[in-house]
Amino acid sequence: MADTKTVEQVIETHKASGKFFKTDGLQTFALDYGNGEAVQNVPYPIQVIWGAKDPGLTIDHFGKEIQKATDVKEIAQLPARHFLQEEQWENIADKIEEIIHRSHEASNF
Repeated sequence: MADTKTVEQVIETHKASGKFFKTDGLQTFALDYGNGEAVQNVPYPIQVIWGAKDPGLTIDHFGKEIQKATDVKEIAQLPARHFLQEEQWENIADKIEEIIHRSHEASNF
């Protein structure tokens, strides 16, 4: 059986690693592109959603970096620039719903 941790345990692990920061009451994990520890061998699903037209963080470069750091095979590309959460929020919500359903089905509940 896989090692399962609570969200609180995962947060504590990342706090201890120095890859955690808190802003405006939101808890955020910082992705270290050098080794990707924040997204490797974790007990929760990972999904990458990218603005396909992002001029600074291009999918050709940074998408490959994220794929190296994770086991994510597919990157969901949305027709947006850098602030895709403002341009494509409905599509992002759909992608989040999809991963929730896939995770639920995989957990055999």
